[in-house]
Amino acid sequence: AKRRQTGPTLLVLPKWQAMQAPPALSDGKAKKGWVYLESAAPPAWGDAVASIGKLDLALGERRGEGANWHGLGWSGRLPEPKLVQAIGAGSLVGLVRDGNGQMLAGFLDDHGTYPMLDDLAGVSPGNADDDSLFPLVIVAEPDLLDNYGMASRERARLAVALVDAALEGERLPVIFDLTQNGLGRSANLLTLAFTPPFLAATLCLLIAAIAVGWRAFLRFGPPRRGSRAIAFGKQALIANSAGLIRRTRRFHLISLPYADHVRERLARMLALPRSLDHGATEKLIDRAVATRTGSGNTFTVLAARLRGARRESDILRAAQELHALERTLKR
Repeated sequence: AKRRQTGPTLLVLPKWQAMQAPPALSDGKAKKGWVYLESAAPPAWGDAVASIGKLDLALGERRGEGANWHGLGWSGRLPEPKLVQAIGAGSLVGLVRDGNGQMLAGFLDDHGTYPMLDDLAGVSPGNADDDSLFPLVIVAEPDLLDNYGMASRERARLAVALVDAALEGERLPVIFDLTQNGLGRSANLLTLAFTPPFLAATLCLLIAAIAVGWRAFLRFGPPRRGSRAIAFGKQALIANSAGLIRRTRRFHLISLPYADHVRERLARMLALPRSLDHGATEKLIDRAVATRTGSGNTFTVLAARLRGARRESDILRAAQELHALERTLKR
């Protein structure tokens, strides 16, 4: 049913039960692919295809004129008259029949438009109302197309005529689908990698591999060992933190915390009471600065200068002055 919108389909029904030819029956002359025919039987799925309908396949013997076939302007003798498979029912229009009038090949009458097939079958077009469908030709007797068929010139010509009838004059490629015969296969991953749309990704990977190989070829000496992202020790931790602040250029965010941290360190160093508020603590620090250094730059002045600075150079200068004041008090 999926093929009906893609192209014409020629369905050859199986009949023979075959096995690999044993060397004992051919004196060792059997080649690879040769088979031995055991028996014949209609396919079990012959009446189970919903889009085709019941075919009522039957095997029977043909004698006398009944062993002949005719259709598509050709006629001949059936290769195995004792086991002939024919269609007994179904909505098919006959293209090839045996001498008894049994249908050996025909096309599905499904309201499609098939003028060439109608003409070959000698029937007038039916209620054709769907010109988007491609024809489905069913061959019930596989001996018309298999090695038995190719052994006779008339049957070989009939095989070509059946293919041409299915194509209805169109120049299309002929593809053999042997999935039902057990010869289906999955896609080769290597072949799939070089098939669009995966071809672009494969080319990118190849170019990347070539670039990596070229860089490795040009490298001189052993590779340099990378340093740790975060070095050991407090000094390295401080350096890493300073490097992060320098990279983000957010100096104004650390001026206020730095001034508060210096005030807390000086309060602990001068043994000032913890219960005091920030203003009282800074006044006591200013008194200690005036007593020990006699400098006019008190802690309150330097801390306010640092808290109010916005440019990088002003923040750095104010922080250095505050650090110098702290070192002076420590001495």
